[in-house]
Amino acid sequence: MGNCLGGSSGGGGGGRPLSPQQQQLQQQRQQQQHQQHQMRQGIPGGRAPAARQGEVVFGRNQPLERQPPSWAAEVHVNRAMLAHKREEFWSTAPEFGGQREIWQALKGAAETSDHALAQAIVDGAGISLPLGQLTDAYDERGYKYTVPLFCLSDPSNLAADDQPDPANAIALDTQRTLDKTLRLRLSTMKDVKLPYNDQDTVLELKHRLAAAENIPVASQRFFMSGKEFADRTVIGLVSVPQGFVIQVLVRAAAP
Repeated sequence: MGNCLGGSSGGGGGGRPLSPQQQQLQQQRQQQQHQQHQMRQGIPGGRAPAARQGEVVFGRNQPLERQPPSWAAEVHVNRAMLAHKREEFWSTAPEFGGQREIWQALKGAAETSDHALAQAIVDGAGISLPLGQLTDAYDERGYKYTVPLFCLSDPSNLAADDQPDPANAIALDTQRTLDKTLRLRLSTMKDVKLPYNDQDTVLELKHRLAAAENIPVASQRFFMSGKEFADRTVIGLVSVPQGFVIQVLVRAAAP
């Protein structure tokens, strides 16, 4: 009877039962293998190593919060300008990295007013939200997607007038700071250092250059490696290498 019980213990080692210490080690190995499998498969909620305070670890998923962070526009912004800015972002985002299907899912989650539907869209696309916000999202391969706040909610100081003026949709981003410097080489053989933020569009850069160098916006054409940028291109999605020089063709004003 004792031999039968010993043989059914699953311990191996000639059929002898495992000691308590061996059983504990076996359970730990099985748990580690399961956790590693979860992380490889990108299962939402899969455990990850504990993070230090302020550190975000990919693999830790949080439910989508009901409200995005509040923000205020730095300049006069009406609803038509906001809609134009959002259209610019969503139409260009897939061109500069990530999966188009994930961008479409993020857009759907951002635009619906139904929180349960937004959560279902995020879960169905396998998107992880370490902070519970669409501003910091990851697909199952670990690629990071950043949705700006102006695509998630209206600014607290949205202008009451609703006259469309997309050409003036400048500096909509949330209290953003111009924390980087872009090197421009004008066709007039002058080099210019232009402060910018990753969420600036090329049109915004043109307006900033116009103010600094008195060059009409309509006379400017921005190029990188021979490719011309569209006005709606978000500069942060282009991944301009550090120290890279953007070429700016300045056309002579019509007589």
